[in-house]
Amino acid sequence: MQAIIVIGMHRSGTSLLVKILQELGVFMGMDLEHNSESKFFIEVNEWMLNQAGASWDNPENFNYIPGDFKATMVDIIDGRIKSSKRRKYLGRHNSSKYRSIKDLDFSWGWKDPRNTFTYDIWKEIFPQAKIIHIHRNPVDVVSSLMKREEALASTFAGNPLYRRVKKLVFAQKLPSHRILYHPFRCVDAHGTFELWKEYVAKALEVTSGKNVESLQLSFEGLLEMPETAIKQIADFCSLKTETNHQDFISRLIDGSRKYAFVNDEKLVTFYNQIKNDEQVLALGYGNILKERA
Repeated sequence: MQAIIVIGMHRSGTSLLVKILQELGVFMGMDLEHNSESKFFIEVNEWMLNQAGASWDNPENFNYIPGDFKATMVDIIDGRIKSSKRRKYLGRHNSSKYRSIKDLDFSWGWKDPRNTFTYDIWKEIFPQAKIIHIHRNPVDVVSSLMKREEALASTFAGNPLYRRVKKLVFAQKLPSHRILYHPFRCVDAHGTFELWKEYVAKALEVTSGKNVESLQLSFEGLLEMPETAIKQIADFCSLKTETNHQDFISRLIDGSRKYAFVNDEKLVTFYNQIKNDEQVLALGYGNILKERA
């Protein structure tokens, strides 16, 4: 069965999309963490980015990976989805039935914003995959992401014991992974906006590629016309929709989240600074204030 791969910028509605897909019968993993992302695929994506000197908040390096690097990644990951590690995603029952994630004969997929950049590897492993890209206006993305990262920063800054333990770890060993808070780019509005642009540009490149079966969704469109969006998703994934699905999904939808920033003066000022950006205009977000007037 074809994989369904969800891509898009962080804080753009990908978690809501996962809940809709699950309600429609798509298996998205037994190991979902709080953002509805499979831990198995997160680990693989983070490892790939790290090997290229990239990260979720600075992904650009992955755009320059050469062919031999890509071939090596494909070989390693192709082996991993057949290994015992697959049990994390599949769960005990499915892993005893299927020797590889490639062998699944039911609707399945996974969501991780990092897929936006690592898709060049995944398409070699799952060449028939269906791609769903969901995007959201940049100001609400910036606001949401900055709040999340500032909360993480305050956890570290406000806990002397936590800081002391981390210092001791560094004194004994320099870990290969990040253990201190430092997505500094994402506590700055313009830095976060530039990251949004990188993700959007890459997602549009991915979905416009040859032989790519893709669906473009806007978070705002999903909130405004959920029944239409749900039908689009179901038709694209060859899934059946029933009345009880529609009723459940409609309860997930919070229409007030559409253009939430318009009630915040500072965010409106920020919007006016970036509304004429090429990417903002390309996705139809250049006249939000006029539409809301």
